Amino acid sequence: MVDRDGQWSTLQFEEVALAEFRFLLTEYGFALVAADSSNLSFERDNVRVVVRQDRESFELRVTVERKDTGERFSVWEIARLQGAPDITEQTFLQATAKEHVQILLPELAGLLRTYGQSVLRGDSETLLRLRAQQIEESNRFLREGRVRWVRERLPAIWEQHDYVQVVKLLEEVRDQLSPSELAKLDYARRHLT
Repeated sequence: MVDRDGQWSTLQFEEVALAEFRFLLTEYGFALVAADSSNLSFERDNVRVVVRQDRESFELRVTVERKDTGERFSVWEIARLQGAPDITEQTFLQATAKEHVQILLPELAGLLRTYGQSVLRGDSETLLRLRAQQIEESNRFLREGRVRWVRERLPAIWEQHDYVQVVKLLEEVRDQLSPSELAKLDYARRHLT
């Protein structure tokens, strides 16, 4: 896919990204190892920083990777780990015009510069904490999805008075239940005869 004008170069991703992420070269000693109209890659020791614009979604992404393990952490994960306010797991930025690139890449560079200092230095403790955070966020996502699935099915099962199934489903997500759902669980248990 190409941009609306038919040319990726019109977005000026490479020029803006080089300017905004130059601090990796000057302050952290990274080397620029790849650059094109939608991708920059910087490396130092065991750390790789990739600044990319997805050619299908136009999403701008900044990741820090461990070259030895292939582990990859988004700038959003790094910022959340360091306590940045108002940054959620679903944060993403799309740039379909040059003006978007010129506004959004500085934001991403600012996040990395502000919150990524220890990661950019390759601090192993921070990298371990990032891995733990990724696992926790993934588990939370799976739990929340299971709770939604149970809540979507519960009304039909409740209407059928299938209390065995009600108990089975609600017990599975017991720690996530509302007071009214806990009352339904209690009611269903009493009516299992």
